[in-house]
Amino acid sequence: MMKFLNLLEFELGRFLKFLIPTFILSAVLQFFSLFQTINYYEDYLQNALETNSIMEKFSMHDVTGSGLFTLSILFIPLLFVCYSLFTWYREWLGKNTFIYRLLMLPINRLSIFFAKALAFVIGGFLAFVGQFGLYAIISALLKNAIESEHFTALSIHNVQNPYEIFQQVLFPETGFEFFHTYGYAFAALLVLFTAILIERSFGFKGAIAGLIYFVSFFTAHLLINTLQSIDILPWTVRPSHIFLMKCAYLILAMVFSSWISQMLLKNKVRV
Repeated sequence: MMKFLNLLEFELGRFLKFLIPTFILSAVLQFFSLFQTINYYEDYLQNALETNSIMEKFSMHDVTGSGLFTLSILFIPLLFVCYSLFTWYREWLGKNTFIYRLLMLPINRLSIFFAKALAFVIGGFLAFVGQFGLYAIISALLKNAIESEHFTALSIHNVQNPYEIFQQVLFPETGFEFFHTYGYAFAALLVLFTAILIERSFGFKGAIAGLIYFVSFFTAHLLINTLQSIDILPWTVRPSHIFLMKCAYLILAMVFSSWISQMLLKNKVRV
């Protein structure tokens, strides 16, 4: 257990070297977007007073709805996507082929797989909490910068536009939606890791097989979504049934990917 925790600490430390600077950059851009939007609203307010126009109230949506703010948050998932590839390929493609040392560690090789995956989970949790903290700080600054009669206060769960993807991902309405959203992300991560190991084990043919495996994961998930709209089925497919099927599918994908990865790391992966 201690060996796994040491490996996890090592992988998390490597990941945080990328995550922390990216999050700082995201925070700087979010604050810049805040002050930019406040300046814009002050000019708008002054113009409305001079022309006796009807004044619209200001809210957090004016900040989070800006393109710069959206771009700043996109840096975080973009980092996760890029690092999910980098975390494996640098072991083979670095100056000193580190994969030799990893595979020779006196530990179950599947621990390498899960140490990398759990580093993403912990990093994701830290980014999640950090973004909530930024929302709270920005909301407080906004409330103090804009006079109360011109400001509409929003709860922390409504700071994003209700129809934006960030609202759905960061603020799931139910525990079921939370489980599905983040379970889906974790399952996709394990499937991607397995696809990379397939490529590393079988070369060019493995690259094709890995790509097919990765795309099939998303295709099957989309097909489950379509079951409710198919009328030829002999039974009624309810939203609760779709949710249960999705959960079962994600669990199956995680287990199957872990099993395949264990087999590859133990018997096939090339160094």
